[in-house]
Amino acid sequence: VGSAMASSSARPSNPMPAPDPFPGYLVVPSIKLSTMVRENVDLVNLDPVHIPETRSPNQPGHVSIFGHRTSHGREFRNLDRLKPGALIYLSTGGRTYTYSVTNTRILSPDDPALWATTSNDQTLSLSACHPPGSTKFRITVYAKLVAVS
Repeated sequence: VGSAMASSSARPSNPMPAPDPFPGYLVVPSIKLSTMVRENVDLVNLDPVHIPETRSPNQPGHVSIFGHRTSHGREFRNLDRLKPGALIYLSTGGRTYTYSVTNTRILSPDDPALWATTSNDQTLSLSACHPPGSTKFRITVYAKLVAVS
C-alpha cells in the first residue's frame, strides 16, 4: 500500500486580520439610534466608545461598545426597549456589520460578561448604566453577527 510521504506544502496559516479602524457608525432603527462610535474610552462623554480590550467587528470574537443613558448625549437611553431579533448595524473599515439581538442582561459593573468572552463567535454587546440615573448596574444587550456588506 505504500508509506507516508512528508508534505512539501507550506503549513496552512490563518492569521488574525488587522482590526477595522474606529471611529465607526452605529444604527439601531427600532430605537431610532444613529451615532458615531469612537475608540478612545476617554471620549465616552462625546459618543459611545468601542472597548479596546475587545475585538473589532472584522475579527473573530466579541465587540463591546459602552455609552450613556441619561447624561451627555444619552445615546443608549432606550437600550431596554431592544427585543430579540432587532437589528443593529455597525459600520467601520468600509463595511457594515449587521447583528441581531439575542438577549439583554442586567449585570454588576465589575462583571466580566460585560465585555469578555472565550468564544470566537462574532458577537456584539451594547452596555450602559442601569437603572437610568444610577451607576449601580449595567444593562447589556447582546447580539450575533448575521451579515456583512
